[in-house]
Amino acid sequence: MIYGLPEDAPIRAWPFAVSAPINSSAIQERLQYLTEIQTSRSGREYRLARRATPRKRLSFAAVLSEDELPLWQSFIHDALTHNLVIPQHGTSVPLEAFLPAGSESIALAQVPEWVVGGMAFVLGDGLRREAVIAEQVGAGIIDLARPAQRAWPAGTPLYAGLVGVLDQAHQAELIAPDVASVTVDFRVRPLTEAEPEPPAPEAMFDGREVLLARPTWSGPLSQAFSRDVDELDYGIGPIARYSAVPFAHDVIQARYVQAHAEEVLATYHRSRGRQGEFFAPTWMPDLRMRGDASGSSLRVRGPEMAERYSGSLTHRAVFLHMRDGQTLLREVSGLSLVNDSQGQDTVMTLTEPLDVPASDVVMAGWLLLRRFASDELVIEHYPTGAMSLQAGLMTLEMLPEETV
Repeated sequence: MIYGLPEDAPIRAWPFAVSAPINSSAIQERLQYLTEIQTSRSGREYRLARRATPRKRLSFAAVLSEDELPLWQSFIHDALTHNLVIPQHGTSVPLEAFLPAGSESIALAQVPEWVVGGMAFVLGDGLRREAVIAEQVGAGIIDLARPAQRAWPAGTPLYAGLVGVLDQAHQAELIAPDVASVTVDFRVRPLTEAEPEPPAPEAMFDGREVLLARPTWSGPLSQAFSRDVDELDYGIGPIARYSAVPFAHDVIQARYVQAHAEEVLATYHRSRGRQGEFFAPTWMPDLRMRGDASGSSLRVRGPEMAERYSGSLTHRAVFLHMRDGQTLLREVSGLSLVNDSQGQDTVMTLTEPLDVPASDVVMAGWLLLRRFASDELVIEHYPTGAMSLQAGLMTLEMLPEETV
């Protein structure tokens, strides 16, 4: 059986092209975990992940021409109630030999790692595509749950498939009597995919992983601050305002591309959406160093850092990005003012010594504890094979790591 589907559940391969919608340049993939969050009056959170695997939706277009339009109109009547298998074009392997109709297994010299038992596949391209199911996987062979219905020549692509259903509401743009563009919303069936297995984090700090991915500045980033405030107003006289939360939430919305997007996606899966927390550099020059960093002190220009962030519950760690590409991370135990011949500055006391010349530092800034602002993550896949995603990261109070 496919993950979570009965053995007799009918499935059909998606027979049409999969491309970006007319009003977009990419195929959209939406992932969504489910997190239950209980927030105390002081702003501290208790977060519980309710899903081990995210729900997934795809938005793409099918461009229909010549004889495909009437086939689509007849196909859609049954397709709205049946399970469909969409090919994942970026994940495939060619058949090494002719596969006769009725074959109960597929032989490969080396079975790819992404092939697992209970997985759905799509054989071939175009209207003749066929959906097959891997019952079990052995050394050099994939046993099928049902025999292949058609014969397939050597070199036919075997695509990893996504099992799901079409949304009931969809719209087609009839461009000509025999040409149409159909925007499709495809919902992947829950439990038809294995749980994500992201790689181990690249770096750790204070018991938590560090997200070192850098956003792209091809477009503006969005930053918003919020803080819960209680207001007492009788309609006359003064207004009293009070906040039980001793810090402001900073939410930054940024776009990531290629390898940086893959890092964010891996952190998203390890965190299971909003449940987990991680450190992330701001990747902005928040701190202007005064001279070299030596010992357990870091001097930065101006008194503002000590005046604003002394006793802060969020700004308690810094990063230094070096010319050789290395990123150094240090926790800050205290901030103090200094006034001497160099001017009035802020001195940061570090929990670990640091010895680097200022000329080797490309950027110095805050290292903040964050979580994802939303359980949903939107990924865009482009025809070139590139990918990008938009992620919102929210600042948290830097509490000691929880131990179980």
